[in-house]
Amino acid sequence: MFPFHKAIGAERMHARLRELTRYWVGLVQDIPGFRLHTPTDTDSLAAISLFSIDSIDMQQLERDLREKHQVHVKYRKVEHVEGLRVSPHIYMLKRDLDAFVAALRSAVE
Repeated sequence: MFPFHKAIGAERMHARLRELTRYWVGLVQDIPGFRLHTPTDTDSLAAISLFSIDSIDMQQLERDLREKHQVHVKYRKVEHVEGLRVSPHIYMLKRDLDAFVAALRSAVE
């Protein structure tokens, strides 16, 4: 384990990841058609979340976010569920997620 991670500890890292994930998800709930495919009401929540937006081509949204906003998310399709994977890291700040949310809103409009 890296010294930084060891100093923080697994429990604090997981708590931080849950906090960041719940933070950005809370900011985008009002986007019409937004669907979160990852439960956030559990302690097993980590950083990786999958979302989609009804009637939007998620592969195109991934490209728009990357090319126009320099935001890295990853398109995923598993069986009948498709969407974009978002995975913040413990070192991210809420203002970084604010920028992601602003880019997402801009790309959706």
